[in-house]
Amino acid sequence: MAKFSDHLGLWAFKTVRFSFRLTPFWLLYAYSNFLYLVLYKLLGYRKQVVRDNLLRCFPEKTEAERSQIEREFYSHLCDIFLESLKGLSMSEEVAKKRWKVVNGDILDPIAQKEGAAVLAGAHYNNWEWGGAGLGFQTPMLSMVIYKPMANKLIEAEMLKGRSLSGNVIVPTYETAKQFEAHRSQSPLLVLIADQNPSSVKKAHWVEFFGQQTATIHGPARYAQGYNIPIYYFDVQKVKRGVYEVHFEELIKDPQAHTAEEISQIYMAKVEAQIRKAPAYWLWSHKRWKHKPPQA
Repeated sequence: MAKFSDHLGLWAFKTVRFSFRLTPFWLLYAYSNFLYLVLYKLLGYRKQVVRDNLLRCFPEKTEAERSQIEREFYSHLCDIFLESLKGLSMSEEVAKKRWKVVNGDILDPIAQKEGAAVLAGAHYNNWEWGGAGLGFQTPMLSMVIYKPMANKLIEAEMLKGRSLSGNVIVPTYETAKQFEAHRSQSPLLVLIADQNPSSVKKAHWVEFFGQQTATIHGPARYAQGYNIPIYYFDVQKVKRGVYEVHFEELIKDPQAHTAEEISQIYMAKVEAQIRKAPAYWLWSHKRWKHKPPQA
């Protein structure tokens, strides 16, 4: 039975969702500008984590250059937070306009053969709107994998919103079960696997920004387990609140590589994406909590 606090949380969630449904985008970004002042200037949310991560990855840049990336990151982080709330009630028309997949037809040959694939991305630009945008813009059945929440009432409400586009929203522990259940519908396993793994025992160790880094094994595991290709989705910011999404084949034959090689190819792609515009990655995450085994 749900606790009173869970019901209270659900009420608060529905209230916030409804208010953001009515909020125009120009006002959303006015809120974001104010949130930036509070989060960055006043509270300094995870500022040291961000600075340590930037120094790790860009030791060749000057302090002034890293400070510029830092300021741009916090501004973008506030946008992403409020855009995520706005996305809970996003219509098909708005999703296609503001999170536009420009080459979804690259998946047509797989869909026509009733095949399957992994679609891997990163916590870069706005990954959250993929929950609304992918189902409307791909020829395959998008199966978005997520980490279960503590409040099951809020989780159930969020799942209803994110499945309106036709996505199947799957908790991590049911990935294999749901994949098999939807095998005949050309499932597209959508994974965001660039952050710190919860289980270091299962992690793959790869080189990421010149340092040994523990990486989630999911993309390699499912690609090899089901012998399906891996595609990468690259989200680029056109302007504030407007993104273009490009699909690219990353691994055609997963059996031609070791699992660790697949993870390395994936993370090398993530790094290349970040280096082009560093401010749009999730620098506030404690990415390097785990030390390499040899250390």
